[in-house]
Amino acid sequence: MQRESTLTSELTKAELLDFVLRNKKKHVAMHAEALIGYAARVRAELSKQSSKLDLGDVENVSINMMAPQSYARSYAQAISMVENTIAETVPLSAQDYATLVMDDWDWTDTWVRSNRGFAASIDTYGSDKAAR
Repeated sequence: MQRESTLTSELTKAELLDFVLRNKKKHVAMHAEALIGYAARVRAELSKQSSKLDLGDVENVSINMMAPQSYARSYAQAISMVENTIAETVPLSAQDYATLVMDDWDWTDTWVRSNRGFAASIDTYGSDKAAR
């Protein structure tokens, strides 16, 4: 049975905003790279499927690839919340810290797995977390 951490942290509004803005910038860049890789893979698959059609194999043509998802809206909401916080310091629970500072959202693992094949930079996602 895993025990929930009671550890808390406090950052200045500016520090927290800096973390979330950097994390969003990294996410948006990785998503853009994943879209390029996705488009290349779809083009290659379309070419392969087109060749099947040219050979008369019309019954076994299909493409099933999920497009990379962006979670930029999650960052935008967090940024807005921090910007609109009245206090100059923001208390963070262990979960808030993991999400906003360490960039470890509830969707992170799924996002990394689903986009890994489209962008090489996603393979390094989270490798800088230990340094923070």
